[in-house]
Amino acid sequence: MRIRILAVGRLHESFWKEAEKEYRKRLSSYADVEIVELEDEKVPAGASLSLQRSIKEKEGERILQRVRPRDFLILLDLGRKEPTSEEFSSFLMDALRMGEGTVDFAIGGTLGLGDNVRKRGNASLSFGRMTLPHQLCRVLLLEQVYRAFRIARGEPYHR
Repeated sequence: MRIRILAVGRLHESFWKEAEKEYRKRLSSYADVEIVELEDEKVPAGASLSLQRSIKEKEGERILQRVRPRDFLILLDLGRKEPTSEEFSSFLMDALRMGEGTVDFAIGGTLGLGDNVRKRGNASLSFGRMTLPHQLCRVLLLEQVYRAFRIARGEPYHR
């Protein structure tokens, strides 16, 4: 099983890097986890809607270049389905089967995901209606993927 996180932007602070490292270590006995950091576009203050759209499309192309035709692509997107941990576990295990063992998660840049990525996505989910920093979203995703495997295997996890 393979999971790839396609994240626009980089982790800068050491505490985010340490949290990511810890969850990747925990996940290593369940799946091959790869994190691909993609360059983000600079967003000038007061950027017009057309410039914002263009920025999201450029970042989206970087994401789409990494997605293979048979991968199952899950978009992390505000306003989408907000599953419980148990629902996410079931969904992820199904997605791993449908994606022939490879599931890609896309985390957009500051402005979110472009329509080009939304069109390719197989599913979308949200961690809530609040806006989260992309670095936190990445760590939260890793934690929930780890929890999903624990749930799927009937192993103890904190509720």
